[in-house]
Amino acid sequence: MNRLLIVILLLCVFLLAGSTAFSADDALANQFYKEGKDFNKQKNYHAAVKSFTSAIELKPDYYDAFLQRGYAHEKLDSIKHAMRDYNSAIQLKPEMSVGYQFRGFINMVKLKEYDLAIQDYNKAIELHPSYAPYYYFRGMARQWQGDLNGAAHDFEQALVIDPNHKSAREKLANLKKVMRP
Repeated sequence: MNRLLIVILLLCVFLLAGSTAFSADDALANQFYKEGKDFNKQKNYHAAVKSFTSAIELKPDYYDAFLQRGYAHEKLDSIKHAMRDYNSAIQLKPEMSVGYQFRGFINMVKLKEYDLAIQDYNKAIELHPSYAPYYYFRGMARQWQGDLNGAAHDFEQALVIDPNHKSAREKLANLKKVMRP
């Protein structure tokens, strides 16, 4: 009886050992990811990029690592690399709105590609329609593009969702002053 128990126990150990290769890589990737987040918080973006790159090398489908590395690249004004990472995140999880938000922000603020920014915010809103900042940022892109009515509508929608959205309230008030005949 003891022999049978030992054989079963050894079999379980061998089976578990075979699956630890994935969990060891995942654990190490998670450690690099946490390290990268700490570097981002410390504004040590070069080190953050290295840590997130290590995480991605171990776990090529690491969505959050792509987003965080994109953020670090953005802070380093490496816009091409940031866009590549945000595009990778979107390819990995097209059902998640955050990648569209981050890419939309770069399109709007850094590249002045307002049509592309609006497309990204449209998709983010489609995926998460109850998140006021998406309407706010789309309103900003519309305002900078010259679509004041569209911008006002988006700021109003942001305020419907979040009546305490101070920036949307201020932008809407300023727009109404400009739009008065």
